[in-house]
Amino acid sequence: MRLNHLKILLPYGLAVFGLAILTWGMHALGNHINPITVALVFLLFVFFTATVFGSKAGLFASIEDGANGSRFAFDLPLKFNE
Repeated sequence: MRLNHLKILLPYGLAVFGLAILTWGMHALGNHINPITVALVFLLFVFFTATVFGSKAGLFASIEDGANGSRFAFDLPLKFNE
């Protein structure tokens, strides 16, 4: 029974872990990378998660990305005004 729960929750855990690693990596690159590139990397991760683990895990990764990781997308209008 526990193995079944682990099998169900594993894609969600991997989605959170993957987004954490990507957020750390993009933050480490700092000003050396374009914010649009960062947004595309996060989008590709969401697509990859949905392809490998299914639409529910992809939707979860998308919501998690919007709640935590998409701060780069909100900086775009400010970058164009500089």
